[in-house]
Amino acid sequence: MSLDKIFLILICIVAGIAATGGAVALLIAGSLTHPLLLIGAVVIIAFAIYVLWRLLSERLGNPAEDHYDGMKH
Repeated sequence: MSLDKIFLILICIVAGIAATGGAVALLIAGSLTHPLLLIGAVVIIAFAIYVLWRLLSERLGNPAEDHYDGMKH
């Protein structure tokens, strides 16, 4: 994988984390005046946890990913 693709992936990951964190922070700050906004923060956090869970389970549970582990370099 080329270096520019790795940097693009890292930039997308950092931007996604920043956007998720910003949205949660805004909803938590807004929930001080409107408590129903806290439900929005919980939904966003739950969605982020779900995506991370699916990503990790796919990477760890896929036997096709283990093909290169037994190879000698």
